[in-house]
Amino acid sequence: MRWSPDLRTHCIGLAVVLMAIYGQSLSFPFQFDDGHSIVQNPHVRSLANLPSFFLDASMFSVDASLTMYRPLVLTSYAFNYAVSGQDPWSYHLANMVLHFLTSVAVGVLARMLLGSASLAWLAAWLFAVHPIHSETVCYVSSRSESLAALAVLVAMCLHLGERRGWSGTLGVVSFAAGLMAKSSAIALLPLLLAHDLLIKRGDWRRRWRLHAAYAGVAILYVMQSRAIIVEATLSTPVRSYSEQWWTQVKALAYYVQLLVVPRGLSVDHQFLISDSLIDPYAAMSTALVLSLAGIAIVTRNGWALFLGAWFLAALAPASLVPLNVLVNEHRLYLAAAAALFGIGSLVRSDVRARRGLLWIIPILAVLASQRGEAWASAQSLWQDAATKGPGMARPMIMLGFEAERRGDRAATIRAMSAALQRDSTFVPAYVSLSNAHLDLGQIERASQVAQTATRVRADSARTWIQLAQVENVIALRARDGLRKRAFEASAKAYLRALELSPEDADLHDNLGNTYQTLGRPAEAVAHHERAIALKPDRVESRLNYGNVLLMLGQLEDAVEQYRRVLAQDPEYVRAWLNLSLTLQRLGQDEEAAQAIARARGLGWEPTP
Repeated sequence: MRWSPDLRTHCIGLAVVLMAIYGQSLSFPFQFDDGHSIVQNPHVRSLANLPSFFLDASMFSVDASLTMYRPLVLTSYAFNYAVSGQDPWSYHLANMVLHFLTSVAVGVLARMLLGSASLAWLAAWLFAVHPIHSETVCYVSSRSESLAALAVLVAMCLHLGERRGWSGTLGVVSFAAGLMAKSSAIALLPLLLAHDLLIKRGDWRRRWRLHAAYAGVAILYVMQSRAIIVEATLSTPVRSYSEQWWTQVKALAYYVQLLVVPRGLSVDHQFLISDSLIDPYAAMSTALVLSLAGIAIVTRNGWALFLGAWFLAALAPASLVPLNVLVNEHRLYLAAAAALFGIGSLVRSDVRARRGLLWIIPILAVLASQRGEAWASAQSLWQDAATKGPGMARPMIMLGFEAERRGDRAATIRAMSAALQRDSTFVPAYVSLSNAHLDLGQIERASQVAQTATRVRADSARTWIQLAQVENVIALRARDGLRKRAFEASAKAYLRALELSPEDADLHDNLGNTYQTLGRPAEAVAHHERAIALKPDRVESRLNYGNVLLMLGQLEDAVEQYRRVLAQDPEYVRAWLNLSLTLQRLGQDEEAAQAIARARGLGWEPTP
């Protein structure tokens, strides 16, 4: 498709309409996963890290447990940070530009597949304004989806329009870029093979070297990200593979419904797990897929088989692996193009139908704009999800976290209580609820919540930690007899947590402090030593260790620990004070006075 006045007009029109729909998103905040992958992620704050993005998958997030190999996404974040820091507007603008480019790519590919410029631009416009894509545009972290889809579409265009050797090479490069954005780009392999087998019959023989090149890139990608793949494969799935299969079979019909009638769009759809064909929706979806495939095979309709393969292949990566979220709107991003090409083929010779579809464009545009408004804040996003999914726990949990962030303890309690009625196993909800009661001075209620958490999730170290912390608060407010009892209960809770998480340095340190408070310094020493062994650079653990040694009368050893703390952090006032006290006991008054003077120089003043 050459650059022409018609092409230029459509591109300008698309840009203007998309700005009208999604321009509001420029003022939207970061949402959900944006926190760990962008806001809190130090790696995206320097363009100097660009080479490392392609070598170290752990740089994807501030949380090493959320490792993903998406170097192209990180690269785009780094450029966004260079432009606007942590102001979200440039990130949202980039998402809008990517959606515009993907929409144009849909039009170009439609022109190649359908052979009609009018049908091509109809597909491009429908893709651009469809409200199902609001999540991909408004949610910064969904950029991986649009980057991968754009790369796949470009590779398809280059493959279909191959006239020179460089075209095939560029297609392979585009495929590699897509894989470095998201693994879902792997869908290109069956798409190209299906096209050459079903549409351009026999082309796969002529292009076997090109197909081999694509396969080679895929193999290299798997080798680069093999650690992540192995971990995902060997880790305990969130549901059985049988449940995953039948649930995703049912989801196919649901996705088609969302494309045809985009109502009830939500960041968290209320969608139930299926485990067999007994589920009527799973049975209906299976019958639909098999019927359509059977008709296409019997009629030898290669075009229908190709588009069906496209739709299924685009959804396959997220469907085959059991994920926490059953259905997501952004998973439809690439699959939607196949659906639009199918619609284009159906109305190819029906002028009235094509004109009718034109009237749908402004309707979809209005719906997309309205849907985009839900992403204006975390409160509006999750309140919308809670309204549309009254039985869902996650929207209430997220509303609870948002209320906690605002400091609204009453709202936190309401949201987390509602969440636990829907899912009684979610540990962070118990922790948040218990802390909210503590902040309101409702200590007995906080203790009840913590006790409940340890009964419901006795296998979670975090529940026992929360109970220990609540008992510490009780101890600090109680009288002598009850105080000791509360600290002993806290120590027991920490011990139980250590049984579940024995390599947690913070746990060892906290238990050591509790033993010290109980007047059991000999037991405290072992845990502080273990904490230091696990985290040698943690100055708090070393300070606490010094305090226990001081308590045991091992003054010289205590001095050594305080000096090591100060070598790491020369402005640690508490360490200067404790060092001064210990030096006084050793009779080293001059050095003690120097330590006090240093503490005063850092802003410490003695209590009158």
